[in-house]
Amino acid sequence: SLAPSTAAPTSIPDRALYYNGFEQGFNLTLEPWWTSDSNAPWERTSEEAASGVFSIRSPDLRNEELTPGESNVTFTTDPSWDAGALHFSAFLAVDEPFDRLTIFVDGESRGDGGFTENPDGFEEGKLNLSPGEHQITFRYQFNPNELNTFPPQSAERIGTIFLDDIYF
Repeated sequence: SLAPSTAAPTSIPDRALYYNGFEQGFNLTLEPWWTSDSNAPWERTSEEAASGVFSIRSPDLRNEELTPGESNVTFTTDPSWDAGALHFSAFLAVDEPFDRLTIFVDGESRGDGGFTENPDGFEEGKLNLSPGEHQITFRYQFNPNELNTFPPQSAERIGTIFLDDIYF
């Protein structure tokens, strides 16, 4: 979105080659490092944040018919970068079997990254990467098991994934 930036404090980690806490905006058409599904894009939000005021979130894919859906956001590293780690904060306001997060690096699944469905907020994540360009995809899925009916839902379930403080 093109909402105005904030004066919220954002601490850029020492020696980071890239950092985004989403405080200065997030526009997928202008952001060279990021891509997202055009029919269900991730967006900047002030609903939840690990630090500062803003993060990005997956879209709300809930529907009465329980039609499965998914949305991806992909971060691409610079081809000139050495080996290192992509760090990020994630808040999984989801609940199996309703929805799930899957992380991919260059098309290979890394599972859920060890994250838990956490109604209390953000957790830190880290992906070790070899030198060169990599595509890191965060996939949010609604009704991944294609259920016809859902069991009772947790009151804490928002049905979205939030990402914040991403750096390499």
